[in-house]
Amino acid sequence: MTKKDSVNAQYSYQLGLSYAYAKERDRMINCFLDTYKKDTGHVRAISKLALSFFKLNKLDSTYLFINKGLALAPSDVSINRIKVNQLFREKKYAETIPVLLKLDSIEKMDLFNNTMLGKAYYNLEDFANAKLRFEKAVKLDRDAYKNYTYLGNIAMQQKKFKSAMFNYYQASSKGNEKRDAEYYGLANAYYAMKRPKMALKFYKKACEENFKNYQAKFQVAKITDALYEDKKMAYAQYKKYEKQFLDRDKVMTDFVQKRISDIKKEYFMKGEFLE
Repeated sequence: MTKKDSVNAQYSYQLGLSYAYAKERDRMINCFLDTYKKDTGHVRAISKLALSFFKLNKLDSTYLFINKGLALAPSDVSINRIKVNQLFREKKYAETIPVLLKLDSIEKMDLFNNTMLGKAYYNLEDFANAKLRFEKAVKLDRDAYKNYTYLGNIAMQQKKFKSAMFNYYQASSKGNEKRDAEYYGLANAYYAMKRPKMALKFYKKACEENFKNYQAKFQVAKITDALYEDKKMAYAQYKKYEKQFLDRDKVMTDFVQKRISDIKKEYFMKGEFLE
């Protein structure tokens, strides 16, 4: 097609789409660049370029095409979403809110807008507005389980532990990926309600879901220590933490190593040596 009409931008654009379908990234980008050279007002090509450079984590090129695109089409949904995702990557949460509110005025009941507004407000510790947005998001898609997780986290911040438990249960039942954050949240809620055995159960589930969750493993050891007189149980858990997460968190490691030392001394005084 490009040979038939070398100045027709749409031909280059369509060829770029075909390369995108074939997952030939470099050829795809070159075609979209060629489209832009032929027609600097080709908004769809500019959007594809912004997205491509965003995925490649090329900051300057991403913003170059975001800004060019929004100068031509300020309300373009795709380009505005790319801008939001780029700002999130840079943790510029406050700067995402005007963009998201603009998108929200275009598409009122949209899952992306409400979820990202919820996350932005949450990261800015504006929990009231975050809660409103996540509540809208779960109405739009009840299977998007991480929105329930955020609602659980907000309820914990507000010390509404039963509400937190409800939302964490919703998230853990709907989630189809690693749910250690949800089980960890449930454990925290039970612990706050002074139900340590149930807290221990869910800290263990968090560890089973994700063996790299060092915070859950630390809590398993610490609560085992507090609950049971037989300190060999806690000693075993502390040793597992030490073996796996020695360099992960200095405060936790210091605590763990002190308890290992204290328990060993306690049993040594009883005439028993612990490995």
